[in-house]
Amino acid sequence: MVKKTKAKINEPKTGVQRMFANHGHDCTLEDIAEDYDVQFIPGTSKWAKVRRFFVRLKVVSEISKFYTHHLRSFGAISKERKRQLKYYPHTIHPFSTGRVVWALIMIVVILYELLCLPFHYLLFDFTPNIHPFVSNIVWQSIRLFFNSFLLINIVINALTGYYDEPMQKVVLDLRLILINYLKKTFILDMLTALPVYWEIFFNVSKGTLALSLWLAFFRFLLVIPFNRYSKLVADYYNIEHYNYMTTLVVFYTVIFWHIMCCAIGFIRTNILHYCPSTQLFDINTKQRT
Repeated sequence: MVKKTKAKINEPKTGVQRMFANHGHDCTLEDIAEDYDVQFIPGTSKWAKVRRFFVRLKVVSEISKFYTHHLRSFGAISKERKRQLKYYPHTIHPFSTGRVVWALIMIVVILYELLCLPFHYLLFDFTPNIHPFVSNIVWQSIRLFFNSFLLINIVINALTGYYDEPMQKVVLDLRLILINYLKKTFILDMLTALPVYWEIFFNVSKGTLALSLWLAFFRFLLVIPFNRYSKLVADYYNIEHYNYMTTLVVFYTVIFWHIMCCAIGFIRTNILHYCPSTQLFDINTKQRT
């Protein structure tokens, strides 16, 4: 009877503890506080509940096995939560559920940009008397709405901590986060989030429209953060590597041919149309003579 009781005490009691036990750490702590959000934001009002909801989103989560690679016990996760809420309450933990939620949102935004941006080139026309679909106020408003997420993404990334591999710890200090962000992905995020829909607010010249087309070209660099966000989501949901890579190959193939077809249409409409083949022939003839 004594042996059975002892084995029962050492046995992980919850699903979370069993998960960590499978990763080589048998955690049976009894004094782990699950009401950390209530301790941080007490009260029963609706506003307090909303604030606690966002607190749970930004602190480290124990749901995914991916996070147990660095925090190998439920006790370590509890300690990490307390450290963040006490010293860094305004930062977002890189192993939080909110980070995954934002990654899902950005995947949708990037999919929209990569699918709809080529149509912006395909349907574009420099002729002032023609009002193509891309100049429609509804279309412009939708594009502006999705563009706002790209700008918000810069703020989110500037507030999200990172895992320092050499130091083997999560960095949540805002100053260090900003320095790391400026060194790595800030320029890319800024280039892909530049507002290019100026014609919504005021009349622009053909030269300004041409400049907006060049700036919009940077949006195709969104394939880089798309790969990063999709990898994060795949790890969170434990998607097999083979299925993940196969999906990426199919996706990038479709996006490539979609962009190329729209680019050919743009060249035929806005370059060859205003520069007829007879003029091109005359130019080539003069160059030969």
